[in-house]
Amino acid sequence: MLLPMFGRNWYGLALLDLVAMTVRAKKLMDELLASVAVSSRSTRALVTMLLSVTACIVPAILALVVAVDVQASEPVYVYTISPALAAERDSLAQTLAEYPSYELSWTAKKHVVLTYTVRQKAEGMLAPDACEGLPIRVRVENGNLKKATYAATGGKCVAGAPAKTKGLYLTPSEFFSRIAQARMSLECYQSGLNHCLPSCMRVTYGPQYAFPVKMEDYSVEVSDYYWSLEVTDIKREP
Repeated sequence: MLLPMFGRNWYGLALLDLVAMTVRAKKLMDELLASVAVSSRSTRALVTMLLSVTACIVPAILALVVAVDVQASEPVYVYTISPALAAERDSLAQTLAEYPSYELSWTAKKHVVLTYTVRQKAEGMLAPDACEGLPIRVRVENGNLKKATYAATGGKCVAGAPAKTKGLYLTPSEFFSRIAQARMSLECYQSGLNHCLPSCMRVTYGPQYAFPVKMEDYSVEVSDYYWSLEVTDIKREP
């Protein structure tokens, strides 16, 4: 019996009833041909054609019933997002949409010599480096890094000594590059994948040179990650 395979799917049962009626109609036609002498050759041809069509329709309808039932039985996953994460997602999308215009503005103004102080912090599960978070005095010419020295002492890092630049963002172009990396976080917000933790990049731009002067990357629902960068004491040199 075929009924159990469709469970409680009403559309499957309805189509199955249609199949059953078609099969009964074919059986009646077979009995008609066997018991009644059909003298007219055209009438016999018509009945034979109807039987052929029925033989084609029955398997097609049965296949449709099975396909619909199988499709309906597949689980449908719905990704839900909290209001806080939804707000972060929308804020990040706006940040990513806006930063290219600021980058273009900085590119038009970068043919200057600037000095400024950068302080970059990262908080997570790993123990922080004693040098991490120290202010670094930076000098850029035409957007390129020319000098980076520690502005304070911490651990083995001494004020006035050349700064370790690996893993740090010190020039405006590197600031914009850090913003661009946030696209992966936006995809994480949108997809709801279990293997990624989304975080929202928040950016404040300087009014004069249009590059970021404050950046924060975190999420209200991720307790073990926080990253920030701040640029202060910007000066233009002759």
